[in-house]
Amino acid sequence: MKKGLSVSVKSFIFSIAVIFLLMVLSYISSFIIPSGAYQTTINESGNTVIIPGTYELVEKSFPFWKFILSPFLIFTTSDSGTLILIIVFLTLIIGSVCIAQDNGIIKYFINKIIYKYHTKRYFLMMLIGLIFMLIGALVGSFEEILPFIPITTLLAVSLGFDAFSGIIISLLSIGAGWSTGVLNPFTTGIAQDKLGLVMFSGTGYRLVCFVIFAVILELFIYLYCKKIVNIDKKFDDYEFIEDPIMNKGSKTFIIVLLSGLLFVVLCSVLKDLATYTIIVIALAFIASCFSSAIVIKEDSKKIFKSFFGGIISIAPSILMIMMASSVKYILAESGTLDTILYYLINLCSGYNEYFIIIMIFIIVLILNFFIPSGSAKVFLIMPLIYPIAQVTGVSLQLFVLAYCFGDGFSNLVYPTNPVLLMGLSAANLGYGEYLKKSAIYHILTFIFSILLLILGVVINY
Repeated sequence: MKKGLSVSVKSFIFSIAVIFLLMVLSYISSFIIPSGAYQTTINESGNTVIIPGTYELVEKSFPFWKFILSPFLIFTTSDSGTLILIIVFLTLIIGSVCIAQDNGIIKYFINKIIYKYHTKRYFLMMLIGLIFMLIGALVGSFEEILPFIPITTLLAVSLGFDAFSGIIISLLSIGAGWSTGVLNPFTTGIAQDKLGLVMFSGTGYRLVCFVIFAVILELFIYLYCKKIVNIDKKFDDYEFIEDPIMNKGSKTFIIVLLSGLLFVVLCSVLKDLATYTIIVIALAFIASCFSSAIVIKEDSKKIFKSFFGGIISIAPSILMIMMASSVKYILAESGTLDTILYYLINLCSGYNEYFIIIMIFIIVLILNFFIPSGSAKVFLIMPLIYPIAQVTGVSLQLFVLAYCFGDGFSNLVYPTNPVLLMGLSAANLGYGEYLKKSAIYHILTFIFSILLLILGVVINY
């Protein structure tokens, strides 16, 4: 596996081509779809929310130069803070991970795991996937998986599997957990608060959904790994020689990293600390990589050479993130996004509750293509959903569940999601190859999302 976020030329060109095509289509749509806008206000929490019933057509005004500069103009919008945070987070994380890759700490730790568990490699893969799924469901982590992807990918390949199987047990797994919204403060928590529900109420049915999607994920992990395993990779004569210095380094790496993860769990429990999870994970990885390098007495010049080498390797992925984020900018600035939202919401009028809950799921699914942030979409569409729930009598809990499903699983599909792009880059896996291999999983999650929403209506969840 390549160091850091090195992206193959073929994968990079394909990804850039897909994203640029989306940018062009977004710009063309601004000439076809009427420009409109909702009035907004600032709520008591300081967030901008839409005022229902205020949509009106506005004059088109989106010059061509804005389209050309859109990957840079996104830094002038309200989304710039989140975007900068993600880029800085990933830059520091990947630079730090490269230190542990170059000095052999990660390789040593993985070799130790293989030596102990090579006879149970399928079980190990499924266990790791389940752990990350639990973290996504109970802690609300998603972006935080990125620094683990180089490690899970290297582990998967070393066990005789491939890079995609490393993506399954990390990115796909944590995304599946996030999507169930069991105790996710960034989707379930905020959405329930906006709709006047007790935070994290209705957990029982979401746990049922978690179990069902966990079974789907575990079966996918096992069957895929069974299909592609390298049967020629033998472990019968596998030898692992203990190195006292590397033992100390790997233990330091794990202890410091686990301390950070425990603090992340604490952050998820204490509401005031929930927004600091990304920062904590970043600091934990930086501290674990630098401290373990110091423990094994790595030369300081080599440490910083690896660190800055990793930072340089992330440049192509930053360009992809900027271009992907510009799709929303183009639609929002041209007045197209509010018009799309207006017509989607109007589709729910006059239909039965089964159709309405599926439409809410699809609306969130569509909007997530343009607005990957789970919490941002809450403030955008919940004020519009609430009146629909009042008129139709559909359970607000079910609306929240539909929101979680629509927001979560599509994060693992859309090329406009920066976490997906960075994750694939970390595994040196092309978007086209990823989509082809994961297609059956996405189809299953889509089908079961709809079935579970329909069941929710039947049991009056």
